[in-house]
Amino acid sequence: MRKKSTAARTTNSISSRLLISSSFSALAMGASALPAWAQCTQTGTDIVCSGTTNGRQFFQQDGISVLVEVDAIVDGSGDEEAIRTFGNGNTVTNQGTITTDVDNRHAALMSGEDSVFVNSGDVLATG
Repeated sequence: MRKKSTAARTTNSISSRLLISSSFSALAMGASALPAWAQCTQTGTDIVCSGTTNGRQFFQQDGISVLVEVDAIVDGSGDEEAIRTFGNGNTVTNQGTITTDVDNRHAALMSGEDSVFVNSGDVLATG
């Protein structure tokens, strides 16, 4: 078996690192081209959903206020409910769209006493 020289091993090591570095750079560039999904963001007891939010949004707390803004879509398709609150005195105000496609599931589900759902948008449950 022939042993590689130090210079050859160093060159191979540098080439490997460059290849790995180039791959990570390509991944990072590709990732920026993917759509950015908005999230429901919480500040204190106020939660605002804007843009398109995919996946179940679950909030377990008393006295929260969830707002789905005009033109926002909270989509629980493939998961369960799009929005679920668990706690007393919660309010969900929908001005956008809340939707899910999972069989036997609600688009929005609220558990707890004295909770209110105000709707001036669309609530869709298909499946």
